[in-house]
Amino acid sequence: MANESKGTARDQSQVGGDIADVPPWGTPPETRPSGQPGYTWEPEPDPQLTQRSRPQYEEASQGLLALVLGLVGLLLFPPVAPAAWIVGRREVRAVDRGRRNPRNRVLGQIGLVLGIVGSAVLVVGVVLVGVMLALLFTLITSLLHL
Repeated sequence: MANESKGTARDQSQVGGDIADVPPWGTPPETRPSGQPGYTWEPEPDPQLTQRSRPQYEEASQGLLALVLGLVGLLLFPPVAPAAWIVGRREVRAVDRGRRNPRNRVLGQIGLVLGIVGSAVLVVGVVLVGVMLALLFTLITSLLHL
């Protein structure tokens, strides 16, 4: 107990103040005008930045639409895949021409690729269904002629 009081007195003499000057733990610092102790520097807003806004683009982005159509066309309903291909291609071209936000170009590209793959799956599915129907038709006709 005697050691604690000696350490506290020594700390107070080094700091040069009372314990009352030290705020309790977790107290946020006070904000004071510039030049006074405890002043926290906060930059003034740049007037040019407040006057400028994000660049406006001529058209709204359809990258997310291309992505959703591509996923639906590949996983759930293949007839939607060509629509994803078209929307994705239009999105990428519009971004390249500067008419749409370039942040959504990747979504358009993914939708484009998913649309191409989904369209290929659709074509293969249609061909398989056609071959199966042709085989079924020949089987039925051969059974009727017996």
